[in-house]
Amino acid sequence: MPSVGGKRKQPETSESDRMVALHRARIVEWAPTAITALAATADATIVAAARESGSIEIWNTEHWQCIKRIPGRKHAAISSLAWTREGSSGRWRLFSGGLDGALTEWDLEASSSGSVSDSFGGAVWSLAAEPGQSSEGNSHRVAVACDDGALRIFEAQDGVAGLQYVKTLPRTEGRVLSAAWHPDSNTIVTGTSSGVMHVWELTSNRELLRMTAGSGAGVGSELCVWSIMVLPDGTMVSGDSTGTLQFWDGQHGTLLQAFTQHKADILAVAASKDGNIVFATGIDVQVACFRRLPAKNGNPEKWLYLDTRRPHTHDVRAMLVLNPVGADALLVTGANDAQLFAYSVPRFQTSHPVRVCKVPQRPGLHLAAPSEDSLQPVALLAVQPLHVDLWQTGCTPANPTHQAAKAAKTTAADLTTLPTHIVRIQKTGEDHIVCGAVSPDGSGIAFSDQQGLHLYQLSPQSDAAHPHDTGAVDPTAEESDLAVSKAARQQQVAVGRAGQKLMRLSSPEDLPTFQELQYRPGCAQVIGLTAQGSLVVLDTPTMTVVHEFSDAIDLLQLAGHSLAVDQAQQAAADQLDGVSNLTVSAGGTWAAVVKGRHVHVFDLQAMTHHGRLPALQDESPLTAIAFSSGGDGLIVANASNHIGVYNVESMAATDWTRTVGAKLPARLLDMPGSIASIAVHPKAAEIVVATPSSACHFSLVHQAPLEAGVAPTSVWGAEYPYQSVNTSQRASDPGENFRVLPMLHPVLMLAYTSPSSLLLVDKPWEEVYKSLPEPLYRHQYGT
Repeated sequence: MPSVGGKRKQPETSESDRMVALHRARIVEWAPTAITALAATADATIVAAARESGSIEIWNTEHWQCIKRIPGRKHAAISSLAWTREGSSGRWRLFSGGLDGALTEWDLEASSSGSVSDSFGGAVWSLAAEPGQSSEGNSHRVAVACDDGALRIFEAQDGVAGLQYVKTLPRTEGRVLSAAWHPDSNTIVTGTSSGVMHVWELTSNRELLRMTAGSGAGVGSELCVWSIMVLPDGTMVSGDSTGTLQFWDGQHGTLLQAFTQHKADILAVAASKDGNIVFATGIDVQVACFRRLPAKNGNPEKWLYLDTRRPHTHDVRAMLVLNPVGADALLVTGANDAQLFAYSVPRFQTSHPVRVCKVPQRPGLHLAAPSEDSLQPVALLAVQPLHVDLWQTGCTPANPTHQAAKAAKTTAADLTTLPTHIVRIQKTGEDHIVCGAVSPDGSGIAFSDQQGLHLYQLSPQSDAAHPHDTGAVDPTAEESDLAVSKAARQQQVAVGRAGQKLMRLSSPEDLPTFQELQYRPGCAQVIGLTAQGSLVVLDTPTMTVVHEFSDAIDLLQLAGHSLAVDQAQQAAADQLDGVSNLTVSAGGTWAAVVKGRHVHVFDLQAMTHHGRLPALQDESPLTAIAFSSGGDGLIVANASNHIGVYNVESMAATDWTRTVGAKLPARLLDMPGSIASIAVHPKAAEIVVATPSSACHFSLVHQAPLEAGVAPTSVWGAEYPYQSVNTSQRASDPGENFRVLPMLHPVLMLAYTSPSSLLLVDKPWEEVYKSLPEPLYRHQYGT
């Protein structure tokens, strides 16, 4: 096998070896769900996003990387989020309220739901955390807007799980839909479904002011005050179901100004830190900006509508403003189109919104080991929230025609075998699947949820039973819903997989929930990584844990943090950074785990911690890792699209990293998005890295990118095989090293299935929109 460290000479490749078939497959389901709530930590380094599926995403705002994903539940209904911080330890805590009346604290260390309590008032429409810290110093108050018409006060007490009930304010007509704290922390404003707003003094539970929103129709008008906010000077801002944005005097409750810029319900309002810029958004998808004009020449101050942005296609349900230290304020919006957008607050009128992630809620796709030739299909596992699908990829002729490729650079290749659906495993219970894996030969399937580890095996009917086989799965069993596809059985005759049966294996019941799973090549073992950083090696024939890296948790938790920095001084992004990206070398010798900016390597033969790789030069968090085909090298990429190659044995950077890696071409560094995957050629030192919207191919043999006007010296010659398949935008020239391929549609996966074939899994947004609910309002352009 070739070495990435440059110690062994690369074999010469023929013209036929260099031709690569690029398969585009759209067989995988991808249905991202709406964003229902957003909340940011006070230091603006973390944003939490809740989705309609019940999942929670934790985003690092410095590089806009999703550092944690907490799986959801069936029938989840999260309506709001709130952050608090313990005064004694500095620990950040995340709470959610739901339309099922549940108040949930999320265990951010274990990436799961924690303590759950009742709101005592039905559905929770809004949560509002007290600004700053309570006067007692060891608790943080949270206002809960309830369906029964009452606002309830809870406390997040230091060292006590969940929210603790404190008191209930007097009940009002209709539902309490929104709540906002006054900067003095002793006054709360609420908005109701009867169109009335109330100002409450918490010390005495007295109602100080009462205001009627909208046109003033009063109670019973079925006017909903969906959002409310108090500016630093006490001015109150409300958005209601008529699309009216209103500004209210904080002392007397009189209406100052009203705007009818919106044509449908205003669902969210937000403001700059100084309170001089206000944003409103909602069902009509426009994000409108309003600015305060100070009093001048005897004229009173007033508010002025400035501009509108419409990056979303569906109802915008959540919005907030971030005020990061040393950077411009950012506006963040989330909508039913599953998208997050970020806007510059000071340059709202002159800059474009930026899509935070082009592939939200990316399905877990796992490819079995590449085959020796393109005639042999490879298994592809697609992990969905409540089921997993096993596919086998299509195949192309062993020797594609090259003369046509020379003339046209790309040709359509005929498939000898179409992609085939093998089996779907529908899990029981309401908890969503966290992760999954497929064995190198495609016969083993593993996935983990909150109930533990689930193992399945595909084997010929004539094979002896697995020692832990619970029996062949009944395809008609309603509780398991497992079946081998009829089309797959018909085509298995041609690919040598006829007469297979699916067996459910009995796994140990005391295993934890895993965040990452991998099969170990060369032996029947499954390796699992927990959210806390524990690495477990399970032997499937005996169903016993052969090793658990007891020191892995401490090593991973300390990675990237100074021992001198305690939790109270840490930014939320550093405190909440988690483990990710478990990968195993092709020979089964090494395992690697990402923790923030570092990679930890474990020796699976000696069952020891081998060491920690040095961080890349720009200190950005790592986003993708992969072992070389020979297993002696490790390729890493970070959020800034920098790439490094390391020798695993010596844990040192290779010559390529010190030379080429130190001066990567701008076309690679400037690719939109961050590198999400690394595909390594099975037989050569060639790599394809992919972001959600582009890909880049390069060879480790070349010591520098080709400059303009320099003749290509690559072993591929002028007939470089790759060509962008998704876009008319011009890709880099065929002879170049570091050739960038822009993609039109979101890239879900890009990986080698054989030395002569690549698999591209993508999905147009037009197809994704079909799975989303119809927007409640459509803007008529030109009106």
